[in-house]
Amino acid sequence: MWRGPVSEQAKSWTLWQWLLFASILLLAFAAGGYAVDWDSRRRHGGFRI
Repeated sequence: MWRGPVSEQAKSWTLWQWLLFASILLLAFAAGGYAVDWDSRRRHGGFRI
């Protein structure tokens, strides 16, 4: 396994990148789902669970 400052930096950087990416993706997915749900509720004129 090749070890160097680049691989070490990339390892620690990708960890934070994945955490940030996962949280942003989850937030965007939740917001998108909420927007679609709200739009369907508004269109049908009723609140459905």
